Amino acid sequence: MKKRMVIVGAGGHASVVLDLLDSLNQYNIAGLTDPDRSKWGRLLMGFPILGDDGLLPDLMEQGVNTACLGVGSVRSEGNQFRRELFQMISQLGFALPNLQHSRATVSRFCQSGQGIVIMAGAIVNAGVTLGDNVVINTGALVEHDCLLESHSHVSPGANLAGEVRVREGAYVGIGAVVKQGVEIGGWATVGAGAVVIRDVPGGSTVVGVPARLLKPSGD
Repeated sequence: MKKRMVIVGAGGHASVVLDLLDSLNQYNIAGLTDPDRSKWGRLLMGFPILGDDGLLPDLMEQGVNTACLGVGSVRSEGNQFRRELFQMISQLGFALPNLQHSRATVSRFCQSGQGIVIMAGAIVNAGVTLGDNVVINTGALVEHDCLLESHSHVSPGANLAGEVRVREGAYVGIGAVVKQGVEIGGWATVGAGAVVIRDVPGGSTVVGVPARLLKPSGD
């Protein structure tokens, strides 16, 4: 019997999550929640947007006890918002399964937390450790022995060489390249297309080729 699932968040990222779930054919989607009232009552890829997150306890009582985040990184808040949602869903008692698109390639010699989402075309090689609520997006490459801590996000087409350490909540932008052995500090942001050849301090933003610290405006 297929498990019943709710998707928390109904933006563009949720569409890609729904495509992933369609490739697996393992879940019955009860619908989606989203705080944006203008979306309520509409369909996303054929599934109803039910209302806001206040509906989650009622859905749990109705037997919808599995959930997945349909939220990518919010620009103003980075991955902090995703962490808060993950913690809220966990506290409500929902199961947060690891989801791997049927066209992703993941070595069986990996260690994983929960609530991980791996999109189509991604490759995760041997010895990788993934924390909770990690997103490895479309076509990303995570090479051998990397560490991706909880709530981190590797964007589409990004490439992490071997033994890279992506600390909690860090965001690696689309098409970025990270040299072997480099550490991306907690809650740091690597800009789109950056080439990272040295460690990135926690909470900072780096951009460019080679990547450099982005100066605050006015400096």
